[in-house]
Amino acid sequence: MLDDYNPRAHNLRPCFLDPRDEKITWLTTPNPESFRELVALAQSDPKFKLPIDVKKFFAGVEDLPGLSVERLNADENYDTIAGEEQESARARKVQNDYSLYEPLDHDKREIRIALLLQGPKEAPINVVIVRMSYPWTQRAYMALSYCWGPSGETRPIYVGHAARKVGEKEKTGLRDQGFDCTAGLEIALQALRQEDQFVAVWIDALCINQADPEERAYQVSIMSEIYANAASVCIWLNLEEEQSIAMQAIRTIGTEKDRVRAEKDVPDSVSDVRMVQMMLRNGSFMSTKGAVTTEYILQILTGLFKNPWFRRVWVLQEVSSARGEVFLLGNNAPAVSWSHVLFADLFISVAYKFLRLKISGLTQPWRDFERNERGPAGGSPQRVPILELFEGVCQQFDATDTRDKLFGLLAMGQETHDILALSPLIAPDYRKSVSQVYIDFTKWCIITSRSLAVLGYVTFLQRGHLGGSDRLTLPSWSLSPVPKFDGHGSKLSEVPEFHASGDVELDLELIIASSKNATPSLQLGGCRLDTISNVSKMYFSNRWYDNSDLYIMNPETNTYYSGGLKYIWSQVGWGGRRAYDYRFLTTLTCGGMQQHGNCDHAKGVHRTKWFKASDMYQDFAAYWVRNQKEDAHNGGDEEMKLFCLHVRGLLVSLAEKGSADNFAELLLNASRKAFGTTNRGRLGMCPPGTREGDVVVALFGGKAPFVLRRLEHTASSEADGWEFLGECYFQDFMDGQHIRRKMTDNDPGEIFDLR
Repeated sequence: MLDDYNPRAHNLRPCFLDPRDEKITWLTTPNPESFRELVALAQSDPKFKLPIDVKKFFAGVEDLPGLSVERLNADENYDTIAGEEQESARARKVQNDYSLYEPLDHDKREIRIALLLQGPKEAPINVVIVRMSYPWTQRAYMALSYCWGPSGETRPIYVGHAARKVGEKEKTGLRDQGFDCTAGLEIALQALRQEDQFVAVWIDALCINQADPEERAYQVSIMSEIYANAASVCIWLNLEEEQSIAMQAIRTIGTEKDRVRAEKDVPDSVSDVRMVQMMLRNGSFMSTKGAVTTEYILQILTGLFKNPWFRRVWVLQEVSSARGEVFLLGNNAPAVSWSHVLFADLFISVAYKFLRLKISGLTQPWRDFERNERGPAGGSPQRVPILELFEGVCQQFDATDTRDKLFGLLAMGQETHDILALSPLIAPDYRKSVSQVYIDFTKWCIITSRSLAVLGYVTFLQRGHLGGSDRLTLPSWSLSPVPKFDGHGSKLSEVPEFHASGDVELDLELIIASSKNATPSLQLGGCRLDTISNVSKMYFSNRWYDNSDLYIMNPETNTYYSGGLKYIWSQVGWGGRRAYDYRFLTTLTCGGMQQHGNCDHAKGVHRTKWFKASDMYQDFAAYWVRNQKEDAHNGGDEEMKLFCLHVRGLLVSLAEKGSADNFAELLLNASRKAFGTTNRGRLGMCPPGTREGDVVVALFGGKAPFVLRRLEHTASSEADGWEFLGECYFQDFMDGQHIRRKMTDNDPGEIFDLR
């Protein structure tokens, strides 16, 4: 049976998610002291929120006298919190009078440059805006990368506009006006201003008419070129005291690396990773505060990388496009080169494994660029497929305008970097609503690839909510900039060895015709394969930064539970007697698929290794023993007593020969999927939220099968529509034989109208 279950019956450990900074508080059951610490944190911090129905869980916890659950604000759900954050982001727009901003000449590829006039430190900021035609290198300028900050904290500055020719006469002098900018920008300008000469700088808040959506769209299309042509890129950070110390520490770490290389005569062939290991063994560093421990340095570096700038979507493009010097600058801190920042992040990454400290550096998208963005000579960026970019950024990065979670990535995309040549479906257009931008993006992915690969991403990046007047009204088949869950997991719809639709081609005319409907819909041809009869309400999730365990996610309470492997066996493993059945391991690992290396599906580069079930047994046994040994304090089953005697004897003998890490990697395929069975007895992996009665279908043009749900009759359509739930894995359907037989029998299938 795949019924829901009581976590306590399986000794599963819960954790609560804090959406403010994505920290995870782990609580081992039963452990009253951990709960008391959580309560103390919630009572001391009024902003602490738990997106979980705490009352239900705490109802079964003993030894918590005097607990007041109401004081935890526990009745708020994730969508509400996400909506509040988005509402706050929209409030950051500063209102100004842009009447003096005359239109730019696009034929001449004009941009504006701000001349920051010289003056003493205490004097008001004065800026003159001038126009510059291409080539922009005729005047050396600096490009500023910064966070706008909250609009409630504004400062007045003075902006003058140089007149342009009108008819045969030329106006002279300046037309100036008062201008409000955020406090963060005003502080940055104070730091950049010199006393004896002006500074030419490109700043989005001053050089773009923010009230003109067409100009904004055009400037976005050439943004990467603006940063590429800049003589230098200055990253301005508004720093707290310890973050200022961290900036000094970054310089110190870079200097220390050079010192160690020189003193120990280390050859250039030695990698930076090896250098970090040598430095960690050295044990101490010098900062502005004197000799301090390595642990302290690592902690304050972790704090620096939590600065809001590192989570702003536009900065990825601004840094990756730069050809000139890139450096960080902050209040009360020295200038730091970007290369030193990357080395400091590597330092943290190695130290995490070396010292096992609770530290973190740059988020994964930054590290991807660190590996791939530049050639050996610091040349042009290596492009990344736009869907991979979007998946990595939409959850972990912020944007004042939610549309910029796409527009800010286009210049870096493998298929989208030539922005001026893009189709209107995906080209920057601030006249579109947020929902329309992402509906068009999804359709563009389907039309240009002539496949349904994007629906694999939709499975993980489905609609969330913004709240306020911009509440998203996305259809179920559209990508979302604020997905309910992260996109961590294998995309079956990109695996070239799968052929669920029998290689029947996509009907593009049908998709284009559906675009004319009043209600956003996606019409696709396909065939029904089976119907879901039973499915687990909880689904699997991997959290690699902890210990590669397979966790269980309860979507109703937004709670993770560890010990997931034991849950699998008790719920689907038939008491252990059939746990050795090859169908189980094959289904759990989606065919034994292991993707390794840098797969580039857009170029047809697929590095996939396939394991037979017989080859997975020893790796599974090793993984089980290691996992249960680590969970010994919580009733672990290291001796495999859950299995019948015969199976236990086989697995115990294989455990020493297998690789636990290898099986942990295979389990990535199970992430964001739940076990389900069909009316015809098939076992498979289904998307979260699947229910009894949902239909497994093959959609023409798709590599994997999908799960759909029939919608009730709507007034806008004569036919019933379908809700898209996501891709799934059923071994019998992956090779497309079912569809080929239907085609042989002259069965054309049917049209599915996705809503």
